[in-house]
This record gives sequence, C-alpha cells and structure tokens, in this order.
Amino acid sequence: MDSIAHTLVLVRHGQSEDNERELFSGLRDPALTARGVNEARAAGRRLKTLGYRFDHAFTSRLQRAQHTLALILDELTEDLRAGSLAQRGRCRAATERGAPVREALSMG
Repeated sequence: MDSIAHTLVLVRHGQSEDNERELFSGLRDPALTARGVNEARAAGRRLKTLGYRFDHAFTSRLQRAQHTLALILDELTEDLRAGSLAQRGRCRAATERGAPVREALSMG
C-alpha cells in the first residue's frame, strides 16, 4: 500500500488592532492593522516561495482570521474550496456550489 504524505500548516492571524494596543482579544473581533495585512501577505508569499499548495483551508469565524486567510490565498493565487470550523454548514453549502473560499467566508 502506498503511503501519502500530508502536511498541516498552521498560521496565526496578522496583527490586529488589539495586538497593536497590547490588549487581549479573546472572542472580540478586531480588524487587522496595516501591519497585519502586510504580515498576512508576506506569509502567503513565503508559502508560495516554499512551494506549498493546498487542498483545504479552514479558519475560525473571527474576521481577523478570515481576512488573514483570504490575503494568504490571494498571494498563493489559490482558488480553494474551503470551510470554516465554526461555519461548516454555510461553507459546505457554498463549496458544494463551487464558491471559492473568499466568497464562502464572506457570506452573510
């Protein structure tokens, strides 16, 4: 039986407004700062340079995590079909009709 190697890549969100002010966010949902946007884009470029390709992407329902993922995927130029750990039903419906991750994650 052939063995297939899989790699799990975990990425923390870029700097948020609360991170910038040295506040603990918890479940609050602050947006990314300009620095956080740049960090997410840099992470995507680095993953691309290293040759990573992805079959799936998952994120929480927090906007800082979703925004980070969307920026990373933009840099990778990946049109992934994705799901959200907290929103599987909504994303499953979106991905079943072929919606790219950015659309699935931005649905109401």
